[in-house]
Amino acid sequence: MALKPIERRSLWNPASKNPQGLVKMWVEILTPDEANNIPILNIAPPKPEEYELRVIVWDMKDVAFRDDLPLVGKMSDVFVSVQPEGHKPLCTDIHWRSDGNANFNWRMIWNIPLPNQENFHRLRIQAWDKDIFDPNDAIAEAVLNLKGFFRKVVKEKLTFPNNQIDKQWVEMGHPNYPNVQGRILLTVQLFNKEDTASHPAANRRDEPNQHPFCLLLTDLLSPKAFLVVWVSELCKCLVSSSAVVLSLVSSSLVSLSFS
Repeated sequence: MALKPIERRSLWNPASKNPQGLVKMWVEILTPDEANNIPILNIAPPKPEEYELRVIVWDMKDVAFRDDLPLVGKMSDVFVSVQPEGHKPLCTDIHWRSDGNANFNWRMIWNIPLPNQENFHRLRIQAWDKDIFDPNDAIAEAVLNLKGFFRKVVKEKLTFPNNQIDKQWVEMGHPNYPNVQGRILLTVQLFNKEDTASHPAANRRDEPNQHPFCLLLTDLLSPKAFLVVWVSELCKCLVSSSAVVLSLVSSSLVSLSFS
């Protein structure tokens, strides 16, 4: 006997004008003889398989400031936490003294059984301002619904590089602030067991660092250039923290030019 069309029926409560759920089903009306002759269809859900969820946090921009310090001004020390529902959150390193932009290039990995009735497809992303002596300040958050993406990868048995949402900007907000509080650039990947073995990768920027490679920005610099950058940053920090230091440096430069 051919399968019947799937019926979809809303669940209602007399106390509400809105549906309280949805039932997907099919109905067969059979005579006793037909019921005896037609085997019962196995409708058990497929056995879950292990998948590896990878999230790469690349950059942030338009990050709201949570610190306004005397002599320094507005800034945030930004880090990002990511958590699939039901799993442990993982965090990036800290981008100190962000001017509204932040770079991470940071990979996070979780093992997830799919298909599953749990809400593993809900991905919570939070940006924080790191404070040393006080509790961290929440900057913004977003919750992504990856259910359709998970279903497509599992159903079509997609493999790398077709098993990913590659480098998309996501807007983030905060309930206490009306506007967008930051934008984050993400890549989301879902690997089956075989594809994980053939395309290994590690958390953070650890080895194997591939598929894709997560670059530490200082890797672009030679040792000499790296030293120049950090000396420059130190000077900017000193100058911004004290007008006296600025005047002393200016005086020194003038005297050196006439020596």
